[in-house]
Amino acid sequence: LLKKQFKKLNIKIKLNPIQNIKQFKGEGLKVIDVKVNFKDPFNVSKKSSSYFVINSLNLAHTLALDKSVKGIINCAVNKTLLNKKNLGVTEYLASKCGIKDGSEVMLIANKKLAVCPITTHINVKDVSKKLTIDKIYKKIRSINFWFKKRYKKRPKIAVLGLNPHNSELKKNSEE
Repeated sequence: LLKKQFKKLNIKIKLNPIQNIKQFKGEGLKVIDVKVNFKDPFNVSKKSSSYFVINSLNLAHTLALDKSVKGIINCAVNKTLLNKKNLGVTEYLASKCGIKDGSEVMLIANKKLAVCPITTHINVKDVSKKLTIDKIYKKIRSINFWFKKRYKKRPKIAVLGLNPHNSELKKNSEE
């Protein structure tokens, strides 16, 4: 898919297909090929796209669990491809880990600052209905645990505002 997209866009990046994440031979962008059926590289069917996205996330999840990678970075994903209502990548991966209590965290962090939305994939007008002390507490506990484990220190945490990371693909989205 990347090869065909690059060709159509006249982008000259050498792709280096690898079978294993630890394989670092050769030049170019190393890519583990996740198969997808398509005719037009910019118009992949919803069924094929869904299969591709789920298989890609499952592979990334496996690589993260066996510590082959330090993190997962994903582009925006059409949430309807995950076949669940109000479920994004963070929630999908949390469900794969058996986390069902709402303590999953979408944390964007560096050594000086970390940002975490409390609510995700809902309309702005619904944030006040969904935002609870319990939700805030669970997210803070998860972040605190992660910082202690990762950096061996207790973070300074402030609750500053709302970032609903809401329904980005809805026609009537407020985002």
